[in-house]
Amino acid sequence: MNLRAQLTLWSVLVMAVIVGTVTAVDLAQEVKLQFESALERADYTMQVAVNEVKQTVNRNPTIAISDALLTDKDLPNDLLAAMSTSKSLYEIAVCDPQGVILVDSVPTPAGTKFPTSLPDFGPLVHNGSLVEKMRVLLLAGSQKYQRSQGLGVPNQPIAIYVRVVVWPALMTQKEIIPIIQRHAEVSLLRLNSGISRAVQTQTTLEKQNMALQTSIAELTSGERVTTAAAGGQMIEPPAGQQRYLTARPASDPARAARRYKPPSERAKAIMANRGMLTKK
Repeated sequence: MNLRAQLTLWSVLVMAVIVGTVTAVDLAQEVKLQFESALERADYTMQVAVNEVKQTVNRNPTIAISDALLTDKDLPNDLLAAMSTSKSLYEIAVCDPQGVILVDSVPTPAGTKFPTSLPDFGPLVHNGSLVEKMRVLLLAGSQKYQRSQGLGVPNQPIAIYVRVVVWPALMTQKEIIPIIQRHAEVSLLRLNSGISRAVQTQTTLEKQNMALQTSIAELTSGERVTTAAAGGQMIEPPAGQQRYLTARPASDPARAARRYKPPSERAKAIMANRGMLTKK
């Protein structure tokens, strides 16, 4: 694998890690926001439903609360309209203390009991980890939650409960997946842009590297070395004329001592001229 391929591969891997990290952070933040928004809508819808129930009961103060609710034929449609603005709500039910559904936003047979075992949605939103929320969205698709509020006469036991059913799986299909898809598209654009910049940077570096190699080749060429040596008044021996001394450690020191002579005037002049001959 050549240098260009290695640089491209590493650049792509680095960009993929960065984009993956950003996407994961975006996903975690989006899941958190969607759960908080679903809780706010559920509580708001419950207050709307409570007001509808209160108006129905107050219009018929002389009859029992359950009878007043049963005689209001428009109340189920009002409850359905109240929850239609949210994509994560599944049902609004008005129940007696025993859990029997009196009025429901969806058609329900008489005497049907509300599944009061549904967990409260609030603790999951406020205290649940990202792993728990993702498990609810992806693995526990049928799991539903509720928000409830009791109504009754002051200083008397609660007469009815207004219960709002939240189904988180609906958020996955209608809200979270489209948002994640948009984030993924943006991330892919970022990745492609990063790859393009990496390839462009590689091309620039390769051109600079080739220029440096050419410069090095010119600086180390034999012709340039010869020219520089000639400029320093050095002599290049002809080809095949190089000779080398033979070392004789036993006799060379004595021979050198015998042949030692004081420097001549010419030698002194050369040394005074930093070892260079003076042309005349």
